[in-house]
Amino acid sequence: MAQEVCAKCRKNISQAPKRYRCTSCGALFCPSCMDRHCLFCKAAVVEAAPGR
Repeated sequence: MAQEVCAKCRKNISQAPKRYRCTSCGALFCPSCMDRHCLFCKAAVVEAAPGR
């Protein structure tokens, strides 16, 4: 499995039960760094299934 890291805090979220992905640029965020909008492109952020 590829290592997934939060785009903001750089924490490994590969084993985290929840992760959030930007609908436009695909940046991943952990639950503590997640916001409604991406930090980079300001698109919507939604919950993503593990490993995607």
